[in-house]
Amino acid sequence: MVHVVKSLSMGWSVFYVMLAFAICAVSISWHGDGVNTGSVDLGFAHFLEAIIVLGTVLAVVGFVGCIGSLNDSFYMTVASTAMVLLVALGFAIVSGLLSTQFIRAEGQLRMDMIEGIAKYSPGQNDTAVVWDEIQGNYNCCGIDTADDWIRFSPLQGVPSSCRPDVFGKVSFLPGCFSESLRPARKAVEAGVCTTAVAAGVLLIGFLCNVLFCAVLKRTRNKEL
Repeated sequence: MVHVVKSLSMGWSVFYVMLAFAICAVSISWHGDGVNTGSVDLGFAHFLEAIIVLGTVLAVVGFVGCIGSLNDSFYMTVASTAMVLLVALGFAIVSGLLSTQFIRAEGQLRMDMIEGIAKYSPGQNDTAVVWDEIQGNYNCCGIDTADDWIRFSPLQGVPSSCRPDVFGKVSFLPGCFSESLRPARKAVEAGVCTTAVAAGVLLIGFLCNVLFCAVLKRTRNKEL
């Protein structure tokens, strides 16, 4: 029984190291290339830096766990187990914060878009330039529909960047809110999935480490 649990603990420790290198490699690549979040600034670099730090700590935890398993060191195994739990909680917190940040960004973007439509004046302010670029780049119109221009800017009407026909009507185009958020949503989903899966896997490993600690303690008591 002791050898089986020891092998499982050693296997998990090696897996921690491999998982840490994989997470760090992907996060560093994302950080270096710049994660495309479209027109939405999520401050994603800070989350990537946090994931890289957690991955580095996880690698150290894996090495400590390997040494503890090889030497049947109770205290090193306990330390490794506690650190695994802390890193798992860290990944879970990053996942939650990233989701919260995205929800906050969604609300802010909608408010900014409503304000931008109300201030839109072709060729006279930066707001018009930004809106025209967004509608041209994402092939969209309005916030949710083209009718948003009539609703929030009745005097201005539908701008030319929506490509209305001679009657001022716009053929079906998606709203710019969902289209401009699409890159950010993909980035957030990738980050949340990475951190959530890492947290879940580490919690399973934590339970295995707790079992190994219990076996080691029982063995030490017998020897005493």
